[in-house]
Amino acid sequence: MISIIIPVFNADHYLEACLNSVLSQDFKNIEIIAIDDGSTDESQKILTDVASRDPRLIVLQQENAGPSVARNRGLDQAKGDYIFFLDADDTLAPGSLANLNAESSDADLIIGRFQKLDLDGNTISGFEPCSAGQKSTDDLVSLARAYLVAPNRHLTFAYAWGRLFKATLIKANHLRFDESMRSYEDVKFNFEFLGHCRSVYVSDTPTYRFLVRTDHSSLTFEIGNDPARLLGYNHAIRSIEGFIRQASPQTDASAEIARAMVSLSVIQSIRICVNLNWHNFGTIYTTLKQLLADSLLRQSLRLYQVEPGHSRLIPFLMKRGWVLPLMLTCARRGWQRYGKKT
Repeated sequence: MISIIIPVFNADHYLEACLNSVLSQDFKNIEIIAIDDGSTDESQKILTDVASRDPRLIVLQQENAGPSVARNRGLDQAKGDYIFFLDADDTLAPGSLANLNAESSDADLIIGRFQKLDLDGNTISGFEPCSAGQKSTDDLVSLARAYLVAPNRHLTFAYAWGRLFKATLIKANHLRFDESMRSYEDVKFNFEFLGHCRSVYVSDTPTYRFLVRTDHSSLTFEIGNDPARLLGYNHAIRSIEGFIRQASPQTDASAEIARAMVSLSVIQSIRICVNLNWHNFGTIYTTLKQLLADSLLRQSLRLYQVEPGHSRLIPFLMKRGWVLPLMLTCARRGWQRYGKKT
C-alpha cells in the first residue's frame, strides 16, 4: 500500500483536482491522508465531501502550524509500505503510481519526473532530475555536490514530493521534517533519508504535475516574528555535508559546501533585508548577527572564492562581522532587485 500525505491550507481552488488525480489512479491500494492545516476557506468542506464518498481519504485537522507539522502528523498516521508526499495545489499524472510501483524493484527511494503547468493546465516545462535508472553511492554523492554548486539547477533532492519513500526506513530511524524550518526542510529530510538508503531508483515516468502559481512569490519573504526560520538552508547544508561524509569519507566537498553556504547566506540576507523598516529593524539585526556567528558560515567564508558576477562586498561584510553595513547593503540590493517594500 502507498500512503499519500497531503498538507492542505486554503487550497479550495485546487484541492478537488488534486484529490481526483489521486483517486482516479489505476493503482488502487492507497490511503490518502489529508491534513487540514487550519484552512479558513472551503478546503475542509471539500475534504469532508470527498471522504464521505471514498473511505480511502482520511482527514485530519490541526490549527495552522505549517506543512512540516502537517506532514509529520501524516507520517504518524501512515500505514503504507511507501510514503508519497503531494501538495494540495498539484496533481498526479494518470497511471503514475502504478508505474512507479512497478519500476521500484523494492528500492528504498523511487524518484519520478515532474512537469510544470500553468494555471490553464498547459505544460511549461518538464524536469529531468537526473538520468533514469539505479543510482550508485558515487552517483548520489555527485548529485549532492552538484546541488551545492547550483541549487536552482540540480533539483533531484530539492523536493520531497513526487517520489516513493520506503516507510520502514522512516519509522525505524525516526525521520521527521524539521518543524522549526520554513525553507529547505525538504532538502534536509531527503538527505537524512538518503543516509539510511541501500537503493535509489530514478524513474523515466512523468509522475508529478507542479502548478506554477502567479498569486504568490517565493522571491521575498515576510519577516514575521521569527526571521531566523528563513535561514533553513544552513540546516540543509549540514545534512548534505553529513551525508557526503558518511557515504564517501574520502570525498572532500569543503569547497562546494563553502560556496553553497556563502551564496545562500547572501541571497537570503537580501531577501530578509528587502523588508527592512523601523518596526523590524531590531529583529533583522539580531537575526543577521546570529547568522554571522554561525560556525559553518565562518568556516565557509574563509574558504569561499568570489566568482565573476557575484557580490564581493556582501561576503566581505559578512567576513568582517559588520552587521549594520550588511543590513543596509542587502536592503539596497533587495530594493534594486525586487522593488522597495513598505
